[in-house]
Amino acid sequence: MLTRGVQREAISRLQPSLRQWLGSFHDPVRNVERVVGLLRDNPFIPRDVPVHGLMFDPGTGLLTPAVPDLDARPQGKR
Repeated sequence: MLTRGVQREAISRLQPSLRQWLGSFHDPVRNVERVVGLLRDNPFIPRDVPVHGLMFDPGTGLLTPAVPDLDARPQGKR
């Protein structure tokens, strides 16, 4: 983000609280969906950056798509 022109101060304001971080483990798939939505709608992330979500199974090492990449995200106003 820094190399794309985002100010360091803006990045530091986006850090979640500990309560938000811990709450993300209650429903991991919903959390991935929420975070992918936030990233796709974030004005700091250019529209041409693909965003998708994966679930990692620590027992098997497998990655499973939870939120598919959207190749054609809308290019409208943010």
